[in-house]
Amino acid sequence: MSTKRASEYSVPALALVLGLIGWIVAAIGGQGRWGILIFGIMALYALVLLAGGRFAVTRVLAGRPADEREQSFDLRATAFAGVVVIACIIGGFFYELAAGRGGEPFVWLGTVAGLSYLVAVIWLRWRA
Repeated sequence: MSTKRASEYSVPALALVLGLIGWIVAAIGGQGRWGILIFGIMALYALVLLAGGRFAVTRVLAGRPADEREQSFDLRATAFAGVVVIACIIGGFFYELAAGRGGEPFVWLGTVAGLSYLVAVIWLRWRA
């Protein structure tokens, strides 16, 4: 199998592996039905990626953008998702504080987000 052909299946295969892991850990936790749902969603996602090869959105989601423009979709979408998640972390932290709790696990998630951003900026600046 050529490298190009193998890379075509890498993200769908990862989706199936993650779905299987989700199923296993849910079953271990006594949540077998949730596990089946998790696997089903990830299997459906893998099928969409495999079937929608000519569409820009599925190419980007599958990690196979056709050109620089489609690569920029991935970068901008990732940045947008990061901003949304960080806003939710901050909101969740404030909510937990207002409810008289310590804010966990939002403290740890915010710390990881902030430190990873700082490290990335330093790394990118150092490489420039």
